[in-house]
Amino acid sequence: MDEQPHETPSEPSDGKPKFFQSVNGMIAGVTALLVALGGLATATKQFWGDKPAARQSVAAPASGSAAAGQDQPAARPALYRGDLYADGAFNGGSMKLEYDGRHWVLNDGTSYDYDEIVSDDKSRIMASNAEYQSTLRWPIKGGVVEESSSLKRDDWKTYATVKPMN
Repeated sequence: MDEQPHETPSEPSDGKPKFFQSVNGMIAGVTALLVALGGLATATKQFWGDKPAARQSVAAPASGSAAAGQDQPAARPALYRGDLYADGAFNGGSMKLEYDGRHWVLNDGTSYDYDEIVSDDKSRIMASNAEYQSTLRWPIKGGVVEESSSLKRDDWKTYATVKPMN
């Protein structure tokens, strides 16, 4: 009868109560589960894409995007001719914008290559020249060509008026 039942101590040897050890384990387990689910969600989005429309646009680029295989879309003119403006008034010079299969080439006596960029307005074409920090935009059907020399593209000024030639 000298033997007494063996009881487990309520506090282990590291000084933390048993309750806190199990709470820490649960928090670590839940955190690991959330990280794993986040990784799975990210991998799923990258594999299948966020939306079906996004997958479709990758497979068949829209006619207004520059990623259309470097070919000029048939629905848009490849040549515009027009008159130059300076400070909002007719300058007396002429110009042309022509798509050469890779770039929009602005010729107003000197040739400048502009890379097409995606425009939020699907009725406009937008192109940028990094060397001169210049961006042009104009309606697909012709009209006023505007130029911005700001990286924010918030200072649009009339550059020319153009008409499609083809």
